Amino acid sequence: MQYFIAGPAVVNMFYNNLLVSTSRTLINNSLSVEVASEDIRGGFGHQLFGKYFHTSALSMELEDSMWHLDWLAHALGSDIAYGADIMQGEELTIGVAGAGTLTGTPSDGKVYVALKGSDVYTTFDVTGQAFTTTAPFYSKEVCVRYIAQDAAARYIRVSANIVPKEVKLVARCQLFNGSAADGTSATRVGYVEIVIPRFLLDGATSLSLTSTGAATTPLKGTALAVQSAECDDAAGYYAEIIEIIDNTNWYDNAFALIVPGGVVDIDMPATATLIVNAYMNGGGYVRVANTDLTFTSLDTGIATVSAGGVVTGVSAGTTAIEMVSQDNAELIGTVVVEVVA
Repeated sequence: MQYFIAGPAVVNMFYNNLLVSTSRTLINNSLSVEVASEDIRGGFGHQLFGKYFHTSALSMELEDSMWHLDWLAHALGSDIAYGADIMQGEELTIGVAGAGTLTGTPSDGKVYVALKGSDVYTTFDVTGQAFTTTAPFYSKEVCVRYIAQDAAARYIRVSANIVPKEVKLVARCQLFNGSAADGTSATRVGYVEIVIPRFLLDGATSLSLTSTGAATTPLKGTALAVQSAECDDAAGYYAEIIEIIDNTNWYDNAFALIVPGGVVDIDMPATATLIVNAYMNGGGYVRVANTDLTFTSLDTGIATVSAGGVVTGVSAGTTAIEMVSQDNAELIGTVVVEVVA
């Protein structure tokens, strides 16, 4: 089968193991992997014998058509807070003696007044919500502006010392059938999921505000290395790229069931729970849940096995346990069991 990826991803952002943002309106997102190399040369003619690869990096750029204050907060290393002083506006009719009363309460005790249709504002002091203007505004309709608290407003503060946050990104892209021989070539067949456990935002962002378009919200950063849980993997990794094909199962591409080591030793009266891996065509393996397998002891006089793959020694000797996929009867494996009394 041939597949192709099309369209932007849906991106989930996690911070401190909490899902803080889901973006479904991306315009584009790009993943870039870079690595530098040095030639290994020597001998006659300064021959090339190999290359040493180093200074690897994985970065991602996102651009969303919608506004995301949470993106900016994480990129700039800020926290979203509530309750902010913002510019309020009202229309009033000033009294015959110049008196006016606001609906809100200015935070700084100032109000800015202009005749309707004018952009020239005059500043007056406010006591609570009341203020008094001068003669030009008597009995006139005016526009007023003032700074007042909005308890529901959210805001971030852009620090002069920006320390971007580290987040986890999970981006899911659509995967389509690209086989020329298949009449359903335009049908989505699955997804590609990109998981970046440690994504350090780069602290740089921009909003382009123009008279001919809407501003998009950009986000970019670089992956940091994660140390692998595998004992022999000292290099670590930046991301996992996972192919998910709809309506497929682990056993569709498996060719063998194997217990690591191939032999299970049991000292009576101890028991052992089998760990079974399915080895896949094209390389790699997956851990198989024992509930997906049927286990059979070839000699119950030496060892028995439960439906959950728990082997119990009965008497000293050697036998084998057969494992069969419950969903694919042709997928079979065996493991040797040695019981010591």
